[in-house]
Amino acid sequence: MKILILLISSVLICLLPQLSGTGFCKKLKNPFVSPFTPKASRAYVSNPLSGLNLQAVITTSEQDKNVAIINGKPYYDGSKVKGDTILKITKKKVVLKSPAGKIIKLNLYKFEGFTKSIY
Repeated sequence: MKILILLISSVLICLLPQLSGTGFCKKLKNPFVSPFTPKASRAYVSNPLSGLNLQAVITTSEQDKNVAIINGKPYYDGSKVKGDTILKITKKKVVLKSPAGKIIKLNLYKFEGFTKSIY
């Protein structure tokens, strides 16, 4: 019985000030939302010419088994990405060839970490 009264009173303490406009519970933060946001870096800027964003590269000792994550999807050597063909996947870049013969290089930038957001 005491637990039920304690639970109801704690709910009322938080709900009544919110309903009345006072700010007792407004300072509480959602524990499921991270206070950190990614730093603005070049890693999140896609190539303006191609609209492709190289997000990760997985390399192996066998060149034909290297994987590039572009726009959230995995691709291998010889795969087609929005009409462009992947020619080569290395540790830091992916080289593509457009149907017109234009060579496009997607560079993988180092992740610079998180910054604490203020909200």
